[in-house]
Amino acid sequence: MKKHLVLIVLFCSLIAAIAGCSNPQQTTPLETVVIVRDDLVVSIPASGNMEAANKKSVGFRTTGTIQEVQVQKGDVVVKGQLLATLDSRTLEKTIELRQIDCDDAQKAYAGAVISLAKAENYRDYLDNQAMASEINKDDAQYSVDSAEIALERAALQIERARKNLDIAILEQEKTIITAPFDGVIADISIKEGDLVLSPTEQALLIIDLDELTMNGIVDEIDISQVTTGQQALIVLDAIPGREITGRVSSISTTGTIRAGVVSYGIVIATEGTDRNIKDGMTASAEIIVERYEDILLVPNRAIRGSLDSPWVEIVTADGTVEQRQIALGASDGSSTEIISGLKEGDEVVLPASRQTLSSLLGL
Repeated sequence: MKKHLVLIVLFCSLIAAIAGCSNPQQTTPLETVVIVRDDLVVSIPASGNMEAANKKSVGFRTTGTIQEVQVQKGDVVVKGQLLATLDSRTLEKTIELRQIDCDDAQKAYAGAVISLAKAENYRDYLDNQAMASEINKDDAQYSVDSAEIALERAALQIERARKNLDIAILEQEKTIITAPFDGVIADISIKEGDLVLSPTEQALLIIDLDELTMNGIVDEIDISQVTTGQQALIVLDAIPGREITGRVSSISTTGTIRAGVVSYGIVIATEGTDRNIKDGMTASAEIIVERYEDILLVPNRAIRGSLDSPWVEIVTADGTVEQRQIALGASDGSSTEIISGLKEGDEVVLPASRQTLSSLLGL
């Protein structure tokens, strides 16, 4: 009999405990937020990599043995700076010989000029002599004609010698590599003593870090909202806290399909420079689509109902909670503009459940 009594008492205690737990008077405090006015920025996400707008692989334009590499990876260089050379001693000797040919041709031309002047003076002298025979005058004219031909040949010889010298100089220029623009040496694939077997071989990679772009992709759902000239804020995985500003400079007209998802390529030209940013760094951007100033905002978490009929719960002046229909405007994914239904200072309930309009919108 006592055993049955103990079981009854325990059962009653359990029922009382359950009833106590379900007592509406013992609820947790409501989490609320006050409606305020603030600015709202609507943006489109993009992901990609930083890339130097000006990047070029350079090499020798002829074959030979590398004599000297004058830079190291990471060096900052200026346009026209000598970067590497081939052994060009044979070409240097050729240039010396071609220069001698040019000098000799110049001397020969100068001599031809003097000879022509003498021949012309003698002819003119005979023309003024009444006693001069026609034979002598003809001989003098013949000397002038011969001197003119010699002068023309001397001029052609100068032209030929200069052309040969220019060719030798151009051949020597093929044995050097100079910086095509101001930049940084990103890679070096040669060393002194290497044999260059083909003029197509690439020796150094130079990039201009003063002109960086972000090459990224935007989802097909968002691409219609992106236009050239829109401002973008770029962040880098490798440099936390560093934000780069830029503007959309180009948008691809052809989509790319990856794993069934269509995206479009975009290019964002950055504003300002930072040598800490490297070519190829992973980057993400928010492309600014719209800016709204001084508008009523509500957290998306507070919005419930449906897309056609959204509502929130507000705390009234007497402390009770009531449902309020609202009209929504622009959203940035975490907060949404209130067009009507609420005013500044209203206290809105933040439900513990995530089954709100935010989840319906996928925000």
